[in-house]
Amino acid sequence: MTKVVLNILGFLKKNRWLPFEKIMKKYPDGTYEVCHVGIQTVHTKDIIGLGLRPRDIANDNKMKRLRQSVAIKGWKDESPIDLHLYLIPEGKYTVCSGGNHRPYLADKLHIPSIGAAVDVVIPKGKITEDTTKAIEALRRNYQILEHEANTLNQYLKTQRFQRSGYNHDDENKLDQMYIQLTQINIQIKLLLKTEAYHLGYIPQDWVLSDS
Repeated sequence: MTKVVLNILGFLKKNRWLPFEKIMKKYPDGTYEVCHVGIQTVHTKDIIGLGLRPRDIANDNKMKRLRQSVAIKGWKDESPIDLHLYLIPEGKYTVCSGGNHRPYLADKLHIPSIGAAVDVVIPKGKITEDTTKAIEALRRNYQILEHEANTLNQYLKTQRFQRSGYNHDDENKLDQMYIQLTQINIQIKLLLKTEAYHLGYIPQDWVLSDS
C-alpha cells in the first residue's frame, strides 16, 4: 500500500471529506494527463474529495432543494454530467469542477452508487515512452492543422458575403479539417484510456465507452 493511500486513509478516519486541493497536491500542474472516460456509475464511498467545504454546502439553498427533490421523487441521477469527478491513481474520486452537493447528500443517505462524468488522472511518468511519443506527434499535427483551419476560416469569413470569388471547395476543405481535428482528439483519448486500463486505473469496458 502506497504512502499516499495510507495518508488518505489516515485522514479519512478523522474526516469524511478531503479538499480537492489536498488530494491533487501530489499531482502538480503539468505532471499528469487528464482523460475523459464518459458518464460512469461510481461507488459513493469511493468519492473522498469535494471542491467546496462540507460546512458551506451542508445546509445551503441548493442542498435544501436537492433534499426536497429526493424526498418527493426519490434519488434520481437525472443529470450525471453535472457531477464532474477526477479518478486518481489510488482508485478514489474527488469532485473537480462541479456537483459537490450530490455526493455529500448521497453519503448522508447511504446511496451506494451515483452517476458522474469521470476524468481519469494519469501521471506522465507512468505513461509508456511509445505512447508519449505518439501523443506528442498527434498534438503537433493538431496544432498545425488547427492553425491552417483558423487561417482558412478567417479568409472564408470575408468571402461568404461576396458573390464573386467564393469557393465552395474551400468550405468543404474546412469541414474536412474540422473532422480531422476531431479524429486526432479521439486518437489521443483512446491512447490515454488504453494506458489507464493497462495501469489498472479503469476497467476494460471504459476504454471503448462513449465519451
